[in-house]
Amino acid sequence: MESLGNKLTTELVSRKKISIEEAARITKIRASRLQEIENEDFSSFSSLAYAKGFLLIYGKFLDVDVTPYLDAFETSREVSVDGYSYLQEAPMTAPRPVVRRQPVRRPALVPLLIAIGVLVLGLYLVKLLLNIQRITPRNGMPATSASVTVTPSPSPDERTCRAARRSGGGNAGE
Repeated sequence: MESLGNKLTTELVSRKKISIEEAARITKIRASRLQEIENEDFSSFSSLAYAKGFLLIYGKFLDVDVTPYLDAFETSREVSVDGYSYLQEAPMTAPRPVVRRQPVRRPALVPLLIAIGVLVLGLYLVKLLLNIQRITPRNGMPATSASVTVTPSPSPDERTCRAARRSGGGNAGE
């Protein structure tokens, strides 16, 4: 089987006839990463998952079947945790337990009942105030006196004018 780097470099130069910088621009993978893939140096990748993903993208771009090489990643035992020191070291202190507070659930009915009670009390006080104003005497007059309207009686001159108008003699008032 031909090595992966030789196969990718051959395809880039012979078929596509473009530079590695142009391939980097099209695939949106850095040129340094493409160069590392062609050199078969996957040690600088932060994770083998990135290496596999970039290899797959680059292989599709060059129309090269990279599945046998991807299968080699699956069976590889050369995965190390050198760059991941936090995986090797024991924690200094035990992590504090996460205490989750239960949210206080206040029923929505209580504020509604308080608002209704305040409203009813306010209306009752307004009614009481109006009743007190109606009952209280005004300007020294007793509250039980009734007002009587008096219509003035017509004067004697007006009586004669009215009688003359009724009889048809319109000269009486002139």
